[in-house]
Amino acid sequence: NWSEIPCVRMVKDRGVTTLNVSRCNVNDANLTTLCATLATNTVLTDIDVSYGQITEGGAVELARGLVRHPCIRRVVLSGNRIKDDGACAMAAVVERARDLRVAAMTASLAASNGEDTIVARVAGSSSPSRIGGTTALEAAAEAAKNIGLEDLQLDDCWIADRGAIALGIAEASNVSLT
Repeated sequence: NWSEIPCVRMVKDRGVTTLNVSRCNVNDANLTTLCATLATNTVLTDIDVSYGQITEGGAVELARGLVRHPCIRRVVLSGNRIKDDGACAMAAVVERARDLRVAAMTASLAASNGEDTIVARVAGSSSPSRIGGTTALEAAAEAAKNIGLEDLQLDDCWIADRGAIALGIAEASNVSLT
């Protein structure tokens, strides 16, 4: 049972920020187990599952997990069997990271100008002065923490034109992606 391997159990610990299982033959089923643990770890920022047996299905599952876990900044999927559908799913995560950055910058600017109503809208609240019991500036700071993916590595994968185009468009629209 892959979920009983010590490195995966450690991910459940809220203090773990980096998981490197490169060259450990991680496959789609393993990745699904890992994605399930993301719900309990809100500080994990770096995942390296390179040179494994991950296919498009695993990349799509990871993309779904990353959307629910915007604290992840770096994902290394190099050397896996990921094709176009997996690359397109990861491109969508990159685009979502861009949207989170825009929302965080808008909230920060509005909060610094005392515009609580704008910050409330960005944070999804109808209350103009307080958002979930926090001030506008606190909400902006919280939004800035969840800026999403900054470093995505997919070299040595099986990506063709459609996946490469999707990744290229996502990268061009996300200035902080490396």
